[in-house]
Amino acid sequence: MKKIAFRAIGLAVGKTVRGRVARIILVVGLLPLLGIGAYLALSLRDTLGGTANHSLKNYSLVEAAAVANVVRQAEANIKLLASNPVLESSAATREEKRTQLLEAEEFFAAFEDITLIDPSGRVIDSTTWVFEGSWLANAAFQQALAGQSGMSEARVARSPARLVVEFAAPVGQRNQVAAVVVGRMNMERVWEILDPVAIGESGFLAAFDRHGNLLAYPDKGLLLTRLDGYPDAAASAGLTSLDVRSPDGDRLVGELAPVGFLGWQVAALQERSEAYAIANDIVQKIGILAAVVLILTVFASILFSRAVTQPIRTLSAGMHKIAEGSLDQRVPPAGLKEIDGLSAAFNSMAVNLEARTAEQTRAEEQIKYLAYHDPLTGLPNRALLKDRLTVALAQARRKRGMLAVMFVDLDRFKLVNDTVGHAMGDQLLRKFAERLTRVAREGDSLARVGGDEFTVLLPEISVSEDADLVAQRILEASRAPVLLAGHEFSVTASIGIAVYPGHGEDAVALLRNADAAMYRAKEEGRNTFKIFEPVMNARLLARVALEEDLRHALERAEFQLHYQPQVEIQTGTIVGVEALLRWQHPERGSVPPDEFISLAEETGLIIPIGQWVLRTACAQSKAWQNAGLAPMSMAVNLSPRQFQEPGLIRGIARVLQETGLPAQLLELEITESTAMRDVEFTIAMVEELRAMGVRVSIDDFGTGYSSLGYLKRLPVDSVKIDRSFVNDVTADGDDAAIVAAIVGLAQTMNLNTIAEGVETEEQLAFLKNLNCDFVQGFLFSKAVPAETFAKMLAEQRQLQPLETGVGPAPAAQTAGAL
Repeated sequence: MKKIAFRAIGLAVGKTVRGRVARIILVVGLLPLLGIGAYLALSLRDTLGGTANHSLKNYSLVEAAAVANVVRQAEANIKLLASNPVLESSAATREEKRTQLLEAEEFFAAFEDITLIDPSGRVIDSTTWVFEGSWLANAAFQQALAGQSGMSEARVARSPARLVVEFAAPVGQRNQVAAVVVGRMNMERVWEILDPVAIGESGFLAAFDRHGNLLAYPDKGLLLTRLDGYPDAAASAGLTSLDVRSPDGDRLVGELAPVGFLGWQVAALQERSEAYAIANDIVQKIGILAAVVLILTVFASILFSRAVTQPIRTLSAGMHKIAEGSLDQRVPPAGLKEIDGLSAAFNSMAVNLEARTAEQTRAEEQIKYLAYHDPLTGLPNRALLKDRLTVALAQARRKRGMLAVMFVDLDRFKLVNDTVGHAMGDQLLRKFAERLTRVAREGDSLARVGGDEFTVLLPEISVSEDADLVAQRILEASRAPVLLAGHEFSVTASIGIAVYPGHGEDAVALLRNADAAMYRAKEEGRNTFKIFEPVMNARLLARVALEEDLRHALERAEFQLHYQPQVEIQTGTIVGVEALLRWQHPERGSVPPDEFISLAEETGLIIPIGQWVLRTACAQSKAWQNAGLAPMSMAVNLSPRQFQEPGLIRGIARVLQETGLPAQLLELEITESTAMRDVEFTIAMVEELRAMGVRVSIDDFGTGYSSLGYLKRLPVDSVKIDRSFVNDVTADGDDAAIVAAIVGLAQTMNLNTIAEGVETEEQLAFLKNLNCDFVQGFLFSKAVPAETFAKMLAEQRQLQPLETGVGPAPAAQTAGAL
């Protein structure tokens, strides 16, 4: 105790914030006592409230038991009467039975009337009363017919009006009810139990049926109504606290107790103001006590603030000066340990703030740099390019000079990402940016504006040929091979040039026109540059319009499938068919596939279009079979983008299941370049397709420069020789050698060969001598609508070369599509 006392004295006289707080607490030492008093008051309130609830609960339990006793007695009496042998006897007269009913009514005081009813609902006899309505609709009567005693819901009976319940019991054996005896009890018997009970000045007892309707209440005009706030689940909840409102708006609280097995409840209710009068008085006193405590607390706070205000003001003044930029501020010690700790921390902060300010300045400069520069290459980005272009245009207008904007886009850059990954692709972009920097003139501005797109601003040129020279140097620099991950890549560039003022007078027009010229360079074969011409905008607008029409072509049912036969070369018999996509535009007419397939691939529309082609072709093949035509292989092209779709296998399986086409009659064609893009992925996909039973062939074989080692690993069924080799096979020795090598290679690897684009008898003879398996082309038939092809099959025609030479067909007709 001495040790504790000495420590308290030391705390009270010490020069610390805790010491001063201790002295304040000594001054306002009444606060703990007030807190303890408040706690005791709240505890007393809970105790008194619980006592009030307990008292009401006792009332409800006791009276509920009394009501239950009356009801059980009435039920037992009616069951006892039902066992009367006179009532059960078929030999007893009606007068004898009536005598038994009257004696029972006199003996069983609970019933004001007893009625005997046959099973059909007809009243045999009654002491005083005949039931209003049909007994067959009475639930208690029906329960008695089933062999069990029953009790009805409370209802208002007529003549005179009063609240009653009926008790019914079967007369006779359980499985053979001879009659039903029903006793009616006036609810006044229940009221006699509940009404005399008074709880305080405002309390009373009430009874409710299983639906919450009032069965007993001081105001008898409210019987069979509900009190506002009565809980719906009270009938099954056992003991329940109530908080309801009377029709007069008084708030009543109480406890609800169940009446045995009936689903009734008895409640002891009392006005809330009376039930919680003591608790409310405590709450008022607690409020007064809280006000006193609040006043003392404010007083203590004032004393505390006075104790620590001065050193805090000193700290605040120092902070304000720091905020104004005076970083040499220091705060002297205040003689209080806690405040002195804050002062030391403040001084340390002031010392370090200068260093952090300098660091923040450098960070802001870095953020500003990144906002206007490409983080990968370090070149300016699109935002900085527009700023520089705007300034350069203003100077050119003032000096009446010229400037040029160049759009530079890498060709086949996607191949690099697909082959060696995006990390190596980023490395290639950095190397290309370095090359651009080396070939650009002093004063030119370079920028990276997209994935593989760069822009060069030539702010001062004398003639447009100056831009041509820079473009040529960029092309020469881009052709130099780059070694990435052990692979050597030669990635060329396509360049578009727009010159001010001839090709545009603002930044937007110049950039747009340079972009259009760049697309024109790509259309003409890439690895070149083009200067903007007005017609290029027209082409660009036409491309945009074509893309818009393409987006609606599928939903407008503008696509059609034509079918070109695949013929066995030795017999001339049709053994297969290839589905080829055609677009019949209502205004453009027939749109060649080579005009819209690449656009569909770029925009991603090839996915829904390809799904439509696959489903339509499979459904058509199944329809030909259902019509009795011979089954044959249906070849469908898969675009590169389709082949990379994650859900391709599931989609093909779903189409085969929905159309009913056997998997072995479907042959999917993928181009050689698609197969070689990711060989391991291709092998896995082809193996899954083969496992389903679907056949796979390599289309355009010979154009993809595939490795024989990779080709050997691909589990395909056939190869299709590209038409570019077949066209000149009789005139070009190199093409002839390539075709012969492909056929020989396929035979060695047990693969079928199909030659595309066969248009002359000389080509056919050459291929026949090589033992090529199948051919397709205009020499036998062009791609025709489904009806025409079905007619060919129905006639079982062995197609022969056309007697009138067809000659090479236009590109729009011979180009394959999906």
